[in-house]
Amino acid sequence: MKTPIPSGRVVRRLAALFGLALLLNFLPVPRFGFAEVSVLNRIGLPEMSPVGAAEIPQLQAALDVETTTSSVPTISTVSTTSSVPITSTLPGLPNPPSGQTVTEDRVTGSAGKVNEFSAIGVLLDEAPTEPILVRVRSSDGTWGSWRELDVEADEGPDATAGGGAAEGNGAAFGTEPLWVEDAIGYELNLSSEDAPAAEIALVRDAVERTATEAISVAGAAVPRPFGIHMRTEWGARSTSTSVGATVKLAVVHHSASSNDYSPAAVPGVLRSIQAYHMDGRGWSDIAYNFVVDKYGGVWEGRGGGIDKPIIGAHAMGFNTNSVGVMVIGDYTAAQPTAAALESVSQVIGWKLALHRVDPASRVGFTSLGSTKYAAGVVVNLPRIVGHQQVGLTGCPGSIQNAIGNIAKRTQDWANPVGKLNAITSSSGMISASGWAYDPESLDPIVVAMIIDGQWFTSWSNGYRSDWRANHPGYGDSHGFTIGAKVGKGVHRTCVVARNTAGGVDTMLGCQNIVVK
Repeated sequence: MKTPIPSGRVVRRLAALFGLALLLNFLPVPRFGFAEVSVLNRIGLPEMSPVGAAEIPQLQAALDVETTTSSVPTISTVSTTSSVPITSTLPGLPNPPSGQTVTEDRVTGSAGKVNEFSAIGVLLDEAPTEPILVRVRSSDGTWGSWRELDVEADEGPDATAGGGAAEGNGAAFGTEPLWVEDAIGYELNLSSEDAPAAEIALVRDAVERTATEAISVAGAAVPRPFGIHMRTEWGARSTSTSVGATVKLAVVHHSASSNDYSPAAVPGVLRSIQAYHMDGRGWSDIAYNFVVDKYGGVWEGRGGGIDKPIIGAHAMGFNTNSVGVMVIGDYTAAQPTAAALESVSQVIGWKLALHRVDPASRVGFTSLGSTKYAAGVVVNLPRIVGHQQVGLTGCPGSIQNAIGNIAKRTQDWANPVGKLNAITSSSGMISASGWAYDPESLDPIVVAMIIDGQWFTSWSNGYRSDWRANHPGYGDSHGFTIGAKVGKGVHRTCVVARNTAGGVDTMLGCQNIVVK
């Protein structure tokens, strides 16, 4: 009896299934199941009434928080989470007291008992005319102090063409979300003129069946730089983001939210910010590419790949071809920790080196439209800036004082530098070639090719006739070629330039290579 030959339709279906299986091996696969996620509920304001005379002193005190002058914590070493007093003023920052006066034309509303929530914000159809204040009731029944909710008009996706896929179909304006961890009530105070256009946004943690981020099967063995916490570690929701051409600029932010959080609370803080940005503002993901906590932990923010020029929503008009790094906390008056500043320097140094950018140089960056620079204006900027340098905002608060030191320390994390020319396969062999060197030394450095988690090393000591002209003073023998025998199939292959001392390795690139 002859074995029947599959029809053309069956063959096509089998080929399609094989292709899908191959594709899933390359891409991050959403993890479906029950997980703790943060969800945002948009609700109307509670019943509002005119502010009473007895409330005015407390409300005014919340607006009159003074900004102290201080000196920047050292970031050459990381041994403490404390901060030190500073000596310089905060250039370009609003300097509270701001002159805002609380009057009886404001209204207050209270919801003293609601289901527990972890973060609160206010969403508006138009920009508020006066400050927005809130206080919350903790799970033990006590009420906290009034505090202002910052409104970031310069945070959001790029408004003009060139910024990838369109984002932003949520509220036109919104305060920064305030992390409260486990509050059970809130009280809101704002202008009677702003109240009709406002609504409350409460973020709650819940166990739901959902799709969360998962590391791709092929990329699971790729080494992570300096122990960065990936999105899977904070329970990020699976999203889709846009990719730019390169990274030219780093923009530093603060979250303008609570400084009172433990290391264990950081994943919840990140989930609440992602929920607020996605469900409240209508953005495709959390705004920032990387997040740093006050303990020095570095976290992957917006999805798409830490090694790629992912377009964020952190600095309107300056998102495309930049990287946004945010420090969790309100540093309007408080000082950042040395550990946080060191980690900001480290992740920026690594990211700029990855895209072969000298952190000590400057760049002509074309604005796509912010509150400070109209679309099309070319701004000459240092490679590392605070948010206020590209938008009309006080962000990143006192961290702005540290930008110069961050830029200097970044250079220590920026080496080695290199370029991957190609990864190829032939006759059961995977080969990689390119160049790499350490700007602090003329000696060759070690380059590693990592295939499915297995390391193969060589030296960058090969002659490159094309190299001397572009890198005068460093000789002409910094090329490398690495080869390794592997079996048939698809192999995740990455090439890393190893740091000789004091910094981090530089990832030169990754590819999925088919060996036949």
